[in-house]
Amino acid sequence: MSRFKPSTSGRCRAPVRLSKEPPAPGGANKVLAERNHAVVAVGAWVESEHDFMEHPSALALLTEEIQVEKRRETEESLLRFQEEVRHRVAQQAQVSKKRQQPHTDPMVHISLS
Repeated sequence: MSRFKPSTSGRCRAPVRLSKEPPAPGGANKVLAERNHAVVAVGAWVESEHDFMEHPSALALLTEEIQVEKRRETEESLLRFQEEVRHRVAQQAQVSKKRQQPHTDPMVHISLS
């Protein structure tokens, strides 16, 4: 026995296509077609022969030099950053140490005799 009860009103809520022919133009397809915009080229990449005149080994050397320079700059930047951090940590340690020291007033002397 089926759990679902067929509709007794005789109307389907959604249209059902019984034919296997493609739908006629219009309706939802027309709306979707209107949303597509034309694709237009806005520029082009141009490479001259001069770009390829370098020998691959010369290009490799140039690339290596660039990488070495970038690595040197990165290491220098890291060293500067580490030095700044050390300086800030030392300052914070001094401030913390001063806060922990008991405050003594040179004008007040307590005699324990």
